[in-house]
Amino acid sequence: MSIEPDWEKRLKEKPFRKPMFTADMWERWENRVASEPQRSEKRVLHRPAVVLVLLAALLAGSLAAIRFEPGLLRSAGEKIAGLFESRAPVTDTVTLEELPAVSSIGALQLVHTIANDAMAWSAHFGFGEPVVVDRDYYRTRSESSDRPVARGDIVYYETAAEDAETAAREPHDIARVIGLPGETVRIAKGRIYIDGHPLEAFYGTENRGREDVKRLAGTDQEVKLGPEQYYLLGDVWWRSYNDSQLRGAFAMESILGKVIGYYSPPDVRNTDWTELYREGSLTIKAARSDSGIYQRYLVEWGGESKEFYWTGSTDPSYPPAVTMNDLDGDGEEEAAVALVIGTGTGSVQSEVHALRRHMTEIPVADPVAAARVAAQAAEIKRSSDRVDVKLDIGGTTIEKTYNADDAGLWFDKLGIGAVVYYRIEDGHLVSDMSVFASPGTYVATITAEYRMKDGVLVPSAFSAGEGE
Repeated sequence: MSIEPDWEKRLKEKPFRKPMFTADMWERWENRVASEPQRSEKRVLHRPAVVLVLLAALLAGSLAAIRFEPGLLRSAGEKIAGLFESRAPVTDTVTLEELPAVSSIGALQLVHTIANDAMAWSAHFGFGEPVVVDRDYYRTRSESSDRPVARGDIVYYETAAEDAETAAREPHDIARVIGLPGETVRIAKGRIYIDGHPLEAFYGTENRGREDVKRLAGTDQEVKLGPEQYYLLGDVWWRSYNDSQLRGAFAMESILGKVIGYYSPPDVRNTDWTELYREGSLTIKAARSDSGIYQRYLVEWGGESKEFYWTGSTDPSYPPAVTMNDLDGDGEEEAAVALVIGTGTGSVQSEVHALRRHMTEIPVADPVAAARVAAQAAEIKRSSDRVDVKLDIGGTTIEKTYNADDAGLWFDKLGIGAVVYYRIEDGHLVSDMSVFASPGTYVATITAEYRMKDGVLVPSAFSAGEGE
């Protein structure tokens, strides 16, 4: 039987107001320590031993208790293992921080000129710098590919811009692969986590500058990736706006190639140029190529010259088509340079570059992407013996019916843009695009007329005419 102390009586005596440790007591203690160094040393040395003995006793007691409950030992081990596993980082020891210089371009490679500073951690990856993209790197473009998309890769992808102006300025961009299909990616306070594990790589934290830290101090984003989906992120997070921070997960079909290095072309003076166009003071040349595709163009105009990384066919049947006109309404003529970038059976693809005299380009929106958005209907309905097609765009509706056996293969929906040409009409840039219901069934032509909007040439009006 224990006797409880009379706490109320003790508190009345106010023991805590009494001096507990005076200056005299402190002086006596110092003198004692100074006069007994050996004894004090032993006492200090014994303390770790005492602690170890106590820990050993506690451990022995715990083991004795667990001996009667084997399941507890397994459970404890699993919890400890799970604790360490949950803290284990995701690492990347393969990705190189600096990519190599590439001085030659293959047939399935292209040069991309960077349009923003989202990857500007290196002098070679800033605004206006050219990088080389291998369009065939991922081959079948699936997880079963010989070279699947890997974490740390810098990829070239469609930006999925929601408006024509943004799509015209930056239809494609480059970013780093952070998350892979099936993973959960979280960004919290400047650090990346993969399925709850911290990503330990040179790109796993945002440490590129004070602005990043200020902006990301309150950032907390989590994205669950589905099959064939990837989380793409620019290395300089606060300057990256075409990536998954705003666009969400990107499908595999959006990834068009891998960046294999920065482009270091031969000197202009040491390049073998082929002259493709000359009219007045405007001359267009291309660097000789054995791949079937030109990748470097040299434009000389009015005493100025500049190199452009355009793409065009080396087939002499498709020379540059150049039209002079005031495209932006500034009172001066611009050169609309149309280049055929690819041909196939029933297919001709073109791109147009609107060039000012001081060698800057006016961004031109993709007419095919704009037409697909503008179309109210581009339908194909099949039955056992007939195929009905319907195109509705720009206030024009075209409907046709075909026999089911008129073609061996019918598309699921009308194909827009197998053939694309550009021309100038009434002072405006115009694009004509074919519409097919099958590889050989021409249905109509969509015409897009361009206007300047916020510094970009965008299709502002559509019309359609029936095919034969």
